Amino acid sequence: MFRILCICFIYVEIDEVYIIAYKFILNFIYKKILLLYSVLYINKA
Repeated sequence: MFRILCICFIYVEIDEVYIIAYKFILNFIYKKILLLYSVLYINKA
């Protein structure tokens, strides 16, 4: 029983790290896309 709890706890920890990394990557991609769009928009104008 204790071993199962430990494994679950480790999985939760890994999950939180993945969620943080995922949010960071999404934010990075979002900023790159916004930058690209603003550059294209300025070039059109």
